[in-house]
Amino acid sequence: MNLLKSLSAKKEVREMLLVECATCPAYLAEHLKKLRAQRTGAFWMGFFNAAFLLLLAVLFGDGGALYFGLFGFLTLSAAYQWETVDRKIQLVRLIQHYQE
Repeated sequence: MNLLKSLSAKKEVREMLLVECATCPAYLAEHLKKLRAQRTGAFWMGFFNAAFLLLLAVLFGDGGALYFGLFGFLTLSAAYQWETVDRKIQLVRLIQHYQE
């Protein structure tokens, strides 16, 4: 039951964020700036994880399965974060467009 409460609380926080963005243009610009910084960070994290994964593939060959799994997971999680932040940016930009 705590999981359901946690999920509904997270949904409520996201909805309140949208309301706050829609009502306060200054907060909207600040939030958009933070989201863009997160997206840039997620991109570079994924890029360096993928590069390190390729380096491990060259160095260890078939023997580094644990390393491949770990950095593969980190690369995929960075890509997921990048995609979700990009969706949030699109939503905030849509709110910004309708405010104008």
